[in-house]
Amino acid sequence: MPKSISDLRRKRRQSSKSPKTRRQIESEWYQSKEWRTVREESRREQRQKDEDRIISVFEELENATSSDLYEFLTHKKQYPLCNHCLEEGFITVGNVCDHIIPIKRGGAKLDKSNLQWLCHDCHAIKSGKEAH
Repeated sequence: MPKSISDLRRKRRQSSKSPKTRRQIESEWYQSKEWRTVREESRREQRQKDEDRIISVFEELENATSSDLYEFLTHKKQYPLCNHCLEEGFITVGNVCDHIIPIKRGGAKLDKSNLQWLCHDCHAIKSGKEAH
């Protein structure tokens, strides 16, 4: 039993807190150690696979020089390439780790085979299509 009016008010405030929204829960999960670990492993593995693809794409570009290739391989090494852009023949850094099959549609959260790297533009397009 509350002892004072302030205790009663505090109890009422605590009981009126709304449950977390889906967005808040997802945001917390994307900050979890498990997600960050899998994302980092995926980034390293994909970047390793990309190096051969980068070299072959640079060889096909008319205006690309060996210094462009060197710069890309050394300075942009922290991120893999955007999968969608690469399919179109563009070399763009993929800085968003995306679930191929969205989690809300049954995609595996921590399965690296369900992850792909996209640039911000491609990720926005894909997310927009999934929302509708």
